[in-house]
Amino acid sequence: MKRLIENKCKILVTMLILVFSIFFLPESMVYAGESNHVEIEMDGYGTHEYPYLISNEEDLNNLRDVIESGNSLAGVWFALTEDIDLQGETIEPLVNQEEGLTFQGGFDGRGHKISNYVINRKDGKASFFGRMDGVVENLELDGTIQGKVCSSFAQDGYGIIMNCISGSDLYADEEASGIVNNWNGALQNIVFQGNIVAPANVGIVKSGKGSATQIYAKNYKVGNIKVLDNYGTFYDNNGVQSIIDVLNNYAVQLFFISEHGKWLNKWEMGENIQFSGEIAAFKGTGTENNPLIVDSRDKLEVLATFINAGYSFDGMYLYQTADIDLSGNAWTMLLDDSVAFEGIYDGNGHVIRNLNTEGKVGGLFKNFNGKILNLKLENCQTNQGNGFAGSIGEDALLLNCYCDGNISDTKSLYITTDRAAG
Repeated sequence: MKRLIENKCKILVTMLILVFSIFFLPESMVYAGESNHVEIEMDGYGTHEYPYLISNEEDLNNLRDVIESGNSLAGVWFALTEDIDLQGETIEPLVNQEEGLTFQGGFDGRGHKISNYVINRKDGKASFFGRMDGVVENLELDGTIQGKVCSSFAQDGYGIIMNCISGSDLYADEEASGIVNNWNGALQNIVFQGNIVAPANVGIVKSGKGSATQIYAKNYKVGNIKVLDNYGTFYDNNGVQSIIDVLNNYAVQLFFISEHGKWLNKWEMGENIQFSGEIAAFKGTGTENNPLIVDSRDKLEVLATFINAGYSFDGMYLYQTADIDLSGNAWTMLLDDSVAFEGIYDGNGHVIRNLNTEGKVGGLFKNFNGKILNLKLENCQTNQGNGFAGSIGEDALLLNCYCDGNISDTKSLYITTDRAAG
């Protein structure tokens, strides 16, 4: 988590690259532009928040057919609802780039895997997506790719591939690259743990003017692309846990620095590196209708990490959906010189128990100038604060809140509550 604070310059560089991708690439290559009118026989609405849902091979085929009709699906989002095992079937890439087609939509794997497929294009370029000028995230691919030039995700494009895994095996007559071939977009938080058999093994990326951040591969180099931050190879399980920690930390960062990466999956070590069922930062987008969900100490710690890094959550909505017990370790993450929390935190009638600041100034927050609603603090231990905060701004509001325990500053608690009640 400390790397969030240390990497502000690298975050800025990444943001500039994303802005460049949106505003300065040729119009035909800009990802996630205005939605094309399309009718697709899938559940969902095609937005990032409510994407079209893909649950089986038939849905994948429907997506391929729409692209084959000439629709690039700019701005249209799709998401996997479960793993899809294609049982050794030979399939075509989603995009036939040799016909001048591309995919400009969004594809969220939601931590699921598409596996046991064969793509065989002996006379051409072979990959799962073909050309990709959109966004792919949280997807694991584990198939067999055969062709003259092979890569697991895409051959060409200006898109973004973030928080993805490939365990695919590549068999090329000429050359192969683990993730993409000629890439002018961004690769962020990527693992390649498949195998490459080719006369020319060019690594993870062959060429292009794109960027790579947090890229890790089993046995293979990154190739010819600009690495903004960290690239590593791993040959066995030694040291893999540290890689997983870095991947998880950066997945949390992407929640704020990426326009799209709002529900990125966390990583874990199983038989290989894999996704866990947990979201790295928050579920939700922070709006009143779709608030950020806080349901555990872990999510409170994510909140604290961002505040310590300078994010105030100004005007964002957070919603607690479960009681949270902070016993075991003192709550001191927000007791240094953090910025003031300026969001709207709705406890929804739930409880935070056993908050202990170990005598430091503060409470749940160190500095507070937002709103806290419908929240109970039980058995709160703070010698220099009111339980909710150590410093309260002029615009702060506490409404329908309750706190008990060893609380030194009950005066400010009551004054704030009275002001909130009007």
